[in-house]
Amino acid sequence: MHHFRRAVDLDPDDARAGNNFVAGLARAGRIDEARQAFARAAARQVALPLARKILVMTLLQVAQFQAGDGALSIASLRQRQAIELTPPQLRKPLVEQLKIYEGDCENENGGKI
Repeated sequence: MHHFRRAVDLDPDDARAGNNFVAGLARAGRIDEARQAFARAAARQVALPLARKILVMTLLQVAQFQAGDGALSIASLRQRQAIELTPPQLRKPLVEQLKIYEGDCENENGGKI
């Protein structure tokens, strides 16, 4: 991971370095760090399509895993984060799944999330 971070430090506008760094963090389960690195690149208007895809997929996997373990508030949070990174035209199934998580969460908490 160090070499990916070093590449981004040397050239923060290098999309390949950014993709590798964010994707590596996401694959390592360091989701919050990956989201922060992605946000920094986006603020510099560096497009990271591969990193976005891997980060969204990782967030969705974590949401599904957390929901399976009954951690529905965490599942909802990760699902929302995935939705934020997803192009609007592709969000509908993700929003539908979020509604399921939130509905289950409300049922578990007596109507409160």
